[in-house]
Amino acid sequence: MLKQILLYLSTAMLLFGVVACTQDRQVPDELVSLREAAWNSIDGEHQKQVDGDWKNAKVENAKSTEMPIPKGGGKIKKVQHIYKVTFNTKKDARLSSLKVFIDGDTNEPLSSLGTIK
Repeated sequence: MLKQILLYLSTAMLLFGVVACTQDRQVPDELVSLREAAWNSIDGEHQKQVDGDWKNAKVENAKSTEMPIPKGGGKIKKVQHIYKVTFNTKKDARLSSLKVFIDGDTNEPLSSLGTIK
């Protein structure tokens, strides 16, 4: 009886581990769409500077205080869900990474550290 319980628990733990590892590899659609919106907001010259595949860009929650002041001295738009998408670049002395801030509700670019279309 004890052996059966231990065998059952071991099997359950093994299956749980396999399922958990499989789920970690799936990329949520939201991350894909945030990366794509950020990528499309970068001009062609800066896109050429991105090191690696843009689909692997880092996506993080961000605060409005992290965003640069909009060009022309405009006000920063009040947004509830802000994400920062970071693209590493080819170690250009002037540009170590491109950061694009995206409105998580509309997928519209809000601001960037780099050049935006």
